[in-house]
Amino acid sequence: MKLGYYYHLPALRKQDGLYMPGYQAVFVERLARHFERIVCFMPSPASGEAAMMDCRIKARNVSLCSLGEHQRAILQILFGHQIAGRVRQQLREVDLLLLRGPSPLLKALASRAPHIPLALLLVGDYEKGISSLACSGLKRLGISMWSRWNRSQQNKLCRRALTFVNNRPLFHQLEGVAAKLVEVRTSTFGENDFFYREDTCRGQVIRLLYTGRMDSAKGLEDVLEAVILLSNKGVSVRWDLVGPLDPRDRVLERVFGRARDAGVSERVFYHGYVPLGPQLWNYYREADFFVTASRSSEGFPRAISEAFSQGLPVIATDVGSISEYAAKALRIVPPQMPHDIAEALLDLMGDSESRMQMIRSGFDLARSVVIDRQVEMMAEHLQLWRGEQGA
Repeated sequence: MKLGYYYHLPALRKQDGLYMPGYQAVFVERLARHFERIVCFMPSPASGEAAMMDCRIKARNVSLCSLGEHQRAILQILFGHQIAGRVRQQLREVDLLLLRGPSPLLKALASRAPHIPLALLLVGDYEKGISSLACSGLKRLGISMWSRWNRSQQNKLCRRALTFVNNRPLFHQLEGVAAKLVEVRTSTFGENDFFYREDTCRGQVIRLLYTGRMDSAKGLEDVLEAVILLSNKGVSVRWDLVGPLDPRDRVLERVFGRARDAGVSERVFYHGYVPLGPQLWNYYREADFFVTASRSSEGFPRAISEAFSQGLPVIATDVGSISEYAAKALRIVPPQMPHDIAEALLDLMGDSESRMQMIRSGFDLARSVVIDRQVEMMAEHLQLWRGEQGA
């Protein structure tokens, strides 16, 4: 069976093969084990993105059908049908089409291959993140109106699609809408990537970690305020940030400006984008706590699962499906409440038993979402779905 797979982030064809960011490459590699051929419909990197194409696809049955240079969302909205039109013929040559969303291109791509069995992998909801956008009220209103329209179009696709979702709120939202609905947990680690430890907080400096996009919606400024509060209480604390920059989001400028004004610049370290693999795992293994303070809805962030797999206690805000899925494995705090983050950290620093219980629970949860098992389950559903569609 030939599977077409769309992802909105770029891939790069080089002389020695196809390259993607590691977190995407591990998914495609596992998927390729279950299909005769995978055709990836992805854009090529825009300026500054090529460095993130750090993992070469080793599977010989994976090819790239480029959607052209990676465009900003507004350009995808305006020119989506033209972008999809470039690959119309290739879309119609696959046996099954898997589209990852949300994305401005879902409707355009699906409409170019109306008779191909369709599957969706939905990992978020644009509408849930609008309140945290750093933009004018008029622009936010426009984004809100488009997001509602886009969700209505996405729901129309769900009515004829096998739909995978990675969080419980989205599952409930699409019950009775999707033709067939399956909850999955997308992760980035295999059996050989686990690292278990009984406890953390054994050094003189308490090390906090964040991995992911440097995005205002991720609550980085709230974590910084918690770092300032801890420092003012005499706690020796260090905060490491790992992940790609968004050139349109100036959150790191604000973080480092505030850190400088508060006298904690020497406690905050930005390490840039780090490829999936040993170097990234080392950041988790050197940390004492993983802190994610998202201000808006999340599915279930893969970084939390990664932290669980590395024996790291997690503090997270109560957004999306985080608390519903993993309440016993992490400490939940309200969003945009730096004082609560600081208090949770202080409490756990002095409570070894709670830390060890969180590590055990998180490790068990990570075991249940190993990427090989999740992709195998998805592949089985995809193959059954194609058969049910009479293809």
